[in-house]
Amino acid sequence: MIHKKRTSQKKGMFMRNEDFKRLNNYKYPENSQENVNPKFEKKNKRDFANELSISTNNMHLLQKRYKNEFKGQKAIYKENVDYIDFSHYLFKKVNYGYYKSYLKLMGGFIIKCNLDITVDDLKLVLCKIFQRNVYIPYRVKQDYYKLGNEIDIIIEKCIDIPLKRKTKKVNKVIYNPKYKLSKSERVILRSKLTGNNTYQKTEDKIQELIASGITKRKDIAEKLGISTRTIRRHLNEKRVA
Repeated sequence: MIHKKRTSQKKGMFMRNEDFKRLNNYKYPENSQENVNPKFEKKNKRDFANELSISTNNMHLLQKRYKNEFKGQKAIYKENVDYIDFSHYLFKKVNYGYYKSYLKLMGGFIIKCNLDITVDDLKLVLCKIFQRNVYIPYRVKQDYYKLGNEIDIIIEKCIDIPLKRKTKKVNKVIYNPKYKLSKSERVILRSKLTGNNTYQKTEDKIQELIASGITKRKDIAEKLGISTRTIRRHLNEKRVA
């Protein structure tokens, strides 16, 4: 009789949270908030990010880079900015066979977003991430003490070899760190700045088409894929100005 080999892990680097908890025999402690509030997991993630004492994005570096462009404004809108945000990787559950690749990726992101982090602090952060996110099979738990040396090698690779993953060029609203803005104030500023930018782009395209000889509203609307009412509003505002 041929017995099929039982595979307790799902193939690939990342696991589902349910599989991770099942394989680790994960149980919430008695009378814990996890059993009461289903949204506690999100709060728990925030607490873990604060516990690591690291920045999960490079927004503070962008604020320093463009500090001379604020000129007293609460926020500015920049196009094609190198923005990094690795917070979604920080809470992924990982199969043990991929932990070196995962920690190397995380180490590269952490160094990029935390330029003043020391090697000892980086090692401590990676150990905490490993302990929280990596599923360790029973056969490996006996050699758990070797992890320190392996993380040292991973850190050396992170420092010597730059992060290969390309940063995304995105359009970003950068807030002035001098102002302590609430969440609602940030939302209002973001919608205002992004809306103004889109409006200006549409107006420029309309003027380009008019300059090229297309003057009918219907033809302009078909070219840009917008309504004739929008074209009329732009042209009326241009006349008033």
